[in-house]
Amino acid sequence: MAQTTRLTMTKLAEGQQQKEVTMNGSLEIIDAAMYKDMGEFIIASLPDATLNANAYALATDASGGRTVVRSDGTVWKVIAVEGATVA
Repeated sequence: MAQTTRLTMTKLAEGQQQKEVTMNGSLEIIDAAMYKDMGEFIIASLPDATLNANAYALATDASGGRTVVRSDGTVWKVIAVEGATVA
């Protein structure tokens, strides 16, 4: 059976009076919304930002130190640098 990408939720099989279209679409939305942490990567191997909108990752080899980045749907943007402080 087919599953969603990140949470591997099982999708409904085809042929159930098109109910699977609505249900499987809903599962994809839940799957995308629930799993935002992509894990740790070196900058050169960050996943495609356009395919991972609103996802977070940790860039382990950024110039300022380990850096949390977020995909805006186009590029990865810096959110926080480990060791940085806020006054």
